Amino acid sequence: MSEDTGSPKVPRPPEAPEWAQSILWMWHHVRTNWDALMRAPVIVVLVAVAGAAYFAGRATRNDQHELDQQRISFLQDQITAYKDRLQGATPDQAAKRFSTLETALATANRKIGRFMPDTKRHLTDADKAFIKTHAAELKKILPSPIELFGMSFGDSIGYASDFSDEFKANGIQAADPIAAPCSDDQDGILVGMKDASKPPANALRFISLLTDMGMHPSPTRWYNAPDDTAFDLFICPEATNPPTASPPSPAPPASPPGR
Repeated sequence: MSEDTGSPKVPRPPEAPEWAQSILWMWHHVRTNWDALMRAPVIVVLVAVAGAAYFAGRATRNDQHELDQQRISFLQDQITAYKDRLQGATPDQAAKRFSTLETALATANRKIGRFMPDTKRHLTDADKAFIKTHAAELKKILPSPIELFGMSFGDSIGYASDFSDEFKANGIQAADPIAAPCSDDQDGILVGMKDASKPPANALRFISLLTDMGMHPSPTRWYNAPDDTAFDLFICPEATNPPTASPPSPAPPASPPGR
């Protein structure tokens, strides 16, 4: 007998969603095992589990609610603080206050960049070649050994180590760098001496050689200088806007550098 292909097909009803199937499955097993579930030990366990789940969920909701309230309170405090700062201010006054805040932020960023630069200073290959070429003269004019100091954080102490290592590599006696603080008016490469207004001849020649290397050295006071002819090499954070190269000139005594 041939199949009747002309009769319309009866559409199948759509399947229930997964959550509905899960509920039906659970209800089927509850009905099937009703007598066993109603026994005293089992019902006690079910009640205990249901109670624990209820209180655990309630505690979680309470914690989340408290956290949300803290966030809302914090945001309200921030809004209130901004309103207090701008209360009664005209648009021009508000813009001026924001400009002041931006200026303060830029100043803070410059200070951070001065003490913690993104690019650390190191002697270049050209610097090392210059020291090697002038090693004989440096042996004559530098104290034996020359003492080196550098600020303890940032790149200063590492830059001082570069000088010390390169001096030693070329037979120039140099001490290992010692950490020392820099005052606010001390920037870059400094040559310390007992009286910065009367630098000794060898110190002036050392400053001149550093200048020829493309650096910007300046004389500064070395409070612990053993005598009038002694001088050291002191590395401080680089100035925000380093000066252009110019012939060295004595500078007035700087504030105490602690060395």
